[in-house]
Amino acid sequence: MSDSFITIVPTRVTADEVTEISKRTIDWLTKREIISQNLTDCVLGQNKGYSPGPKYNDIVDDINYELKKLKTNGLEIIINRQVFHNGENGLNEIRFQKCGANNIDSDWGEIIDSWDNKENDVLKCSECNNETSITNYDFRPKWGFGEFGLTFWNWPNLKNDFMDDLKRFLNKDIEMIYGRL
Repeated sequence: MSDSFITIVPTRVTADEVTEISKRTIDWLTKREIISQNLTDCVLGQNKGYSPGPKYNDIVDDINYELKKLKTNGLEIIINRQVFHNGENGLNEIRFQKCGANNIDSDWGEIIDSWDNKENDVLKCSECNNETSITNYDFRPKWGFGEFGLTFWNWPNLKNDFMDDLKRFLNKDIEMIYGRL
């Protein structure tokens, strides 16, 4: 069985905001008992995460899902510039918003590397020749670009009410990336 994840990427978070927004979000989720207070080995990779708290069921659609029985079941807080991709779910389209052209056959990989290195991240549309940041293209399945993210490892779908509360709390729009490794 592979591991799945849901990553929430708040939009327009600057590098200067990351530390503060991270601390506030952890505090907010801890006070609501959605996550535990201590970091543990409950996420994939080298990082530590926050295991589900006693009220994690308050924010998930499937309250019968036995998340706490899984070894990988935590919330990972990402506080560095990153492309939030969907893991092994593939990539079918990179649509330019202005004309709708699919730019999947372009040099988008090099442009993503440039974005990651804070260099020129402009991709020229193969159809209309307009140029814009790679972050303004629509990736399908969804990818996100940001300085901050919340990755829920193996959690079932999150309730819409929670997502609305999180948007209000952060005062940011959010992007949802669903993936599998």
